[in-house]
Amino acid sequence: GRRPLMLAGTAGMMVFLILVTALDASFSDNWDAHRGASWFTAVCIWLYVGCFGFSWGPTSWCVIAEIFPLSLRGPGVALSASSNWVSECPIARFYTELIAPLR
Repeated sequence: GRRPLMLAGTAGMMVFLILVTALDASFSDNWDAHRGASWFTAVCIWLYVGCFGFSWGPTSWCVIAEIFPLSLRGPGVALSASSNWVSECPIARFYTELIAPLR
């Protein structure tokens, strides 16, 4: 039952990321002159987040809970969740410094 959900979320995320990329490539030099394109880009980003939120986001946590046997499920999910947060924390903290040379 997860496969159709994941495929729908993947298709939605792909469409909205392609639209964001095309709009950014076309109008990033002057967003002020293209208000409609800038708002449409923002809406596409919101819809991308929505597609992730109903498909890949929660499903990954179900898979994590199911890979552990019942006797180890609590500690296994706790370790998985904590390793996820610990690995994402430096990315969130240093993201702007990491992309600064690319700009």
